[in-house]
Amino acid sequence: MSKFLNIPNGDYTIKVQPSGVIRLDTGSEQGQVIVSGDLIVTGDTTTVQSEDLAVKDNIIVVNDGESGPGITLDRAGLQVDRGSFLDAFFVFDESLTDPVDRVDSDITPGLFKFELEGGVTKGIYINSISTGGEDLLINTGSGVISVSGTTDYEDQIDDDDDITNKKYVDDAINTAFEIKTISKITEGEITPSKIVVRDTEESLVAESQINFDIDDVNIVNFYSDRFELGDIRIQGTLIETIASNQDLTLSAPGTGDVIVDDTLKLNSIPGVDDSNLVPAIPLDGVKIYTADESTGNTGIYFVNQNETRDEIISRNRALVYSMIF
Repeated sequence: MSKFLNIPNGDYTIKVQPSGVIRLDTGSEQGQVIVSGDLIVTGDTTTVQSEDLAVKDNIIVVNDGESGPGITLDRAGLQVDRGSFLDAFFVFDESLTDPVDRVDSDITPGLFKFELEGGVTKGIYINSISTGGEDLLINTGSGVISVSGTTDYEDQIDDDDDITNKKYVDDAINTAFEIKTISKITEGEITPSKIVVRDTEESLVAESQINFDIDDVNIVNFYSDRFELGDIRIQGTLIETIASNQDLTLSAPGTGDVIVDDTLKLNSIPGVDDSNLVPAIPLDGVKIYTADESTGNTGIYFVNQNETRDEIISRNRALVYSMIF
């Protein structure tokens, strides 16, 4: 039989002795205690022993009534009782700093943290993280992104947006050099510097070669039997100019000398590409060359800047001429 207590005017107070207990007992059938107004608990601890807790409110507030700048006790969140294991926490920790504030790009205090009792960081089990279009940042220490717990992660990368690991990059480079050759290394756009390898098997060239360009100007070319540096060609024991009608200069600046540490041989002229039987008159200095022997009996001739051209005389002829003249 239902009973009602109606207090039409004023408040209603139930008071017991200090440290007493007020119990609302619904019997063995576990009925309901319904509070139609707001429930305010002013004690230090509120314990709910029900197995299922349903909260209609979409926001649960912890650390309510905080008046300081941030959380006065530094941390606020949820604690999970794990029995004989260390309790687990999901908290907002004011002692941690966020290196990038997404609004004003300033360093701000506080980060969310998953941890065990004692402060040991604990991982989260999740398959997606949304940054709202911002960068995902690893900001402190020497940590890396690791996939060590996976099986052959490098073999699972098949999409353009998949993040690679070191093993994938190492394998890709090794495979690239095994099945595909790199024929050009270049840098720069307007006046690029580059190294280009051309082989007769792949390129439309008469002979295989390696070309070096600096600032889009060809500087050195290597071939199977020679190399060319600017206008100089070195082939075996031969050093020559590539450009016709150009001088080949051996120079020792300062007080140095050009030393020939062996027999010096002058071939008869004309040489390669020479159309004249004798050298032209030099603008400066003297030219020495060879030709058929004449009265000097040496076959060694000179022509100087004063247009004097003659044969260098041998010792025997010089003695004979000295006695005659």
